[in-house]
Amino acid sequence: MLKDWIQGFFGSFGLRVSRIQDPNAILDPAVRSIAKGTSTRQHNSRENMDAIYADPNLLTHYFTKERLAFYQQVSERLMRLKILPADVLDVGCGSGHLLMEVKKLFPAAQLQGVDFSPESIRIARHLSPDLSFEVLSIFEVDNLGRQFDLVLCTEVLEHLEEADVAMKKLLTVVRPGGALVITVPQGRKDTFAGHFNFWTPESFQREFRALKPEIEEFEGYLFIFIHKHELD
Repeated sequence: MLKDWIQGFFGSFGLRVSRIQDPNAILDPAVRSIAKGTSTRQHNSRENMDAIYADPNLLTHYFTKERLAFYQQVSERLMRLKILPADVLDVGCGSGHLLMEVKKLFPAAQLQGVDFSPESIRIARHLSPDLSFEVLSIFEVDNLGRQFDLVLCTEVLEHLEEADVAMKKLLTVVRPGGALVITVPQGRKDTFAGHFNFWTPESFQREFRALKPEIEEFEGYLFIFIHKHELD
C-alpha cells in the first residue's frame, strides 16, 4: 500500500510520520482529486470535472463560506465598474453561483451561463431554474452566434493549457464597446497542483499586453478588466 511505502521511506531516514491522511477521507472533491495523484491534465478533464460536480459533498465542502464570499467580492467589483449591461455571459459558469450574485446586481439583464461539464450545468439549472445554462466549452463559445455587453470568465484560465486561444474565443463574444472580466488566482500565492497557469499581474500583462488589461489584486486573486473598443 502507498501509505506503508511512505511510512517505510521516511523510516529509513529515522523519521516517523505520525499520520498520513487517506485521500478518500478528504471531503472537498477537488482537493481529493489531486490528493489521489491525479495529473493536472486528468484533473481538468471533462470526465473528472463531472465527477467533482456529481460528488455528494460538493455543495457542503467545496462551496464553502470562503468560496461563496469570493463570488460576492467579484460582484462588488463589477458594481464599481459603473456599467449597466443588457446581457451577461458567464463562461465556465460551474454551479452558477456567480450568476446568482450578478442577477442581484443587474436584475434587468439577460443572463446566460455556459460550461463544458454537463454535471455542472445540471447543478446550475437545479440551483437557478430561472436562469439560462448550456453545455458549451470556452473553445466553442463563438458557436453561440451572438455577443454580450459583459462576458465573465472567473477561475477558468488557470485550468487551461491553451489560455491564449481561450482569450481569443472570449473576445469574439464581447460586443464592441463591451467588457470582458476575468479572475485568476494570484500566481505568487497559488499552489494548487490542478492548475496549469500561475499568473502574476506582471506575467498576465506581458502575455496579453495588446488587450490593455486593467488588473486589481484582492484576497489572493487577480480581477482583470478588458474593454473591447468599438474598432477592435
